[in-house]
Amino acid sequence: MQRSVVQSFSVIVLLAGCATQKVVTTSIGEPSPDYRAPSQVASNVDPSIDQEILSVDDGLEHNGVRALPKVPIEINHKVQEWLRYFSKDKSRFQRYMDRGEVYRPLIENVLRKSGVPTEFYYLAMIESGFMVHASSHASAVGIWQFIPGTAHRFGLKKTSDLDERRDVVRATAAAAVYLKNLHAAFQSWYLAMAGYNAGEGRILRTVVNGGSRDFWELVERKALPAETRDYVPKFLAALLIGRNPEKFGFRRPRAEAFPSVEAALVPPRVPLHEIARHSGVSLATLKLLNPHLIRGRSPNQSSAYAIWVPKGHALQTVDARQKMEASPTMTVRAPSARSFAKAREPNFHRVKRGETLGSISARYKTNVAALRRINRLRGTKVWVGQRLRLADNGRSHPSSRDAYLR
Repeated sequence: MQRSVVQSFSVIVLLAGCATQKVVTTSIGEPSPDYRAPSQVASNVDPSIDQEILSVDDGLEHNGVRALPKVPIEINHKVQEWLRYFSKDKSRFQRYMDRGEVYRPLIENVLRKSGVPTEFYYLAMIESGFMVHASSHASAVGIWQFIPGTAHRFGLKKTSDLDERRDVVRATAAAAVYLKNLHAAFQSWYLAMAGYNAGEGRILRTVVNGGSRDFWELVERKALPAETRDYVPKFLAALLIGRNPEKFGFRRPRAEAFPSVEAALVPPRVPLHEIARHSGVSLATLKLLNPHLIRGRSPNQSSAYAIWVPKGHALQTVDARQKMEASPTMTVRAPSARSFAKAREPNFHRVKRGETLGSISARYKTNVAALRRINRLRGTKVWVGQRLRLADNGRSHPSSRDAYLR
């Protein structure tokens, strides 16, 4: 996913000024610009597609009150293509459903609390197949496939021992906020998904240049990137199969649900096995809940870090913080003065403009002959950017006396 930074306010203003369609209100119960009533799409529907899938668990009726689906559902030729594609490779799609079922209650709960349609559970499916360690050539990582820049924008941390894009809870919350912002800008869940895939800047330019906020119209004009033209149909096909797997020849997924979690503060640099020993939570559970801890420990930072533990264990984990901090495995031996000094000694020098072997040898209290010998130089000429060794076989740079004694 490549995304450029565009302020939502600017997007809304531009969209309001450029759209040639009538302004669509956002009142509850009124259709979004990409909604099609069943009669509008009936002629495009493959007779082999059972139309009951539109009326099963689609949010059309709750407590006797009819309402439109949160995400508009349309079956057209592009959706049919993806339905056929997923149905041909049943084993792969079944793996996606089975793998995702573990996270479904958690993801849907986070989406619901964020005010985002729970149908976007299937957006994570088409992004990653629910693989927490999934990565792409564009450096997108996690089930929501955040690239580094977008992850940073939405508060997901990335360090050498931490990548919160792999954190199902934090990444889902970030994705929900991103999708909500995109919908506020484009007033269309279809365009919000397109923006999630191609970047809001790209979609904004397409809407402005095309003079339309109708996703399907932009698809027909081929105004959107090829991948984005397939992105929404692919999502709709996954959603339709996921709701009624038996109708498409799949079995309903069965898996043990991801446990309810809560945050527990732990000290920096504590191995997960040490946390397990003191908290009463198994190591396997901690690894399952915290795949973003790359090195199997809490991150190397100055303050405590909140990891995920099963609900009801946070207090016990926090109470064990003092034991973790005092654990022998966490004791860090202070370096000796000798090792500290040795660590600070430079081993190489990069030649800068105006420097000579004479000035470099004077800087490091050695001599030209020693530098020539260590670097196997035939003469005294050096060039800008050249990397000169200052140590020989692991020894510090030699003194003048050392050089002549050898």
